[in-house]
Amino acid sequence: MIMVVIRKNGCATQMLFWTVLLKHYQAATDTNGRSLADVVEEGFWQRFRFDPAEENKARANVAQSCSTLLGSIMYYARIKATMDHFRTKKGRKICDKIAGQFYLTKEEYIAERQMWCKQDCWNAMAAEWSHPDFQKKSMRNRANRYSPKFKPHKGGSNSIATIVQKLSKKLGREVSEVEAWVHTHRGSDLEDVNTLNTEEATVCLEKYKEKAMELNGPDFDWLHSPVDVRALYQCSCGRSHGKWALFNGIVDDREVLPELKRSRASSMAAKRQRQLEEERAKKEAHEGRLAKEYAQKMSDWGEVVMSQMQRFMESLAVHTGMPAASVPNLPLPPPPPGFCVSTSQTQSPENAATSGSAVREETPDETLSRIANGVFLGHVNATSGGGNYSPPNDDFPLY
Repeated sequence: MIMVVIRKNGCATQMLFWTVLLKHYQAATDTNGRSLADVVEEGFWQRFRFDPAEENKARANVAQSCSTLLGSIMYYARIKATMDHFRTKKGRKICDKIAGQFYLTKEEYIAERQMWCKQDCWNAMAAEWSHPDFQKKSMRNRANRYSPKFKPHKGGSNSIATIVQKLSKKLGREVSEVEAWVHTHRGSDLEDVNTLNTEEATVCLEKYKEKAMELNGPDFDWLHSPVDVRALYQCSCGRSHGKWALFNGIVDDREVLPELKRSRASSMAAKRQRQLEEERAKKEAHEGRLAKEYAQKMSDWGEVVMSQMQRFMESLAVHTGMPAASVPNLPLPPPPPGFCVSTSQTQSPENAATSGSAVREETPDETLSRIANGVFLGHVNATSGGGNYSPPNDDFPLY
């Protein structure tokens, strides 16, 4: 066994890496090239069979389970040592739940070494169990388990696969993993599949059902269908503390997490595209509003200039002795142009022969925008290079 000590911010935190322990078992081979891990797996496959088409998946699952079980073995080693200490030193027999509430000294743990563990490894674990940080964390976790919010499932030590088999045999029909999970977490009303053993879990289940139906349609049968990890991820606000809010034990993280990452990346890209479109629309609306305001100011300014020019000409006529009737009135501003236009970018030969140019009706917004940009005498057609065309000044006689 390998003991790894991690130091963070100057404080020593001792942790047992059971996965590293399993790799150590795999690395230590005998003269035939077989390791302890190989012996364990071979013994397992002598008792169980698997579908040859699923061999790689089955062996990977067994290896992962062995890594998990090693951690469980080390956990119960402390409990067993405590029970042995009370039996041999204090003459008392206590159960495992009571033994978990007591913490021995390093020397007391070492004295109760289990026969299957080497002395050096046991000494390392005794140092871990007697450390104040370990005891503080253990007491905190125990308090959480005793809190009203925590209620263990009712499946015992059976796995979800075993519960599915037993429940299917009892009911005489196929039972899904979701139905089996709900069966082991049901509330006081055993027939109500919508109420779980805690209020928080019940609320989360309602959110999951709503989200799953939103993603898969109103006819989605959530109880007899595989878990929709997208709905599960959204209803539980992610995967806090490394665990799902629902359906722990039936969701394969190695498969669903990469899928969630890909789905999240595509949704983020779509969200960003929508944001860009909204920003572009807001910018265009803002620029259009500024153009209208500027066009209105230009119109007001033009009226003032024309009024001043008219008064100036009348005053000049009085001083020069000209008759007032000889002073012409300034012409009114021209109305907004209305040009007939073809909506097609490419003009047909018939239209080109008859109309001469492809023009279109100018909208009020385009008129205001054109005035705001200082284009007063131009018009828009398909033959002008930049879209604005102004005839020579000779075409506009002076008044």
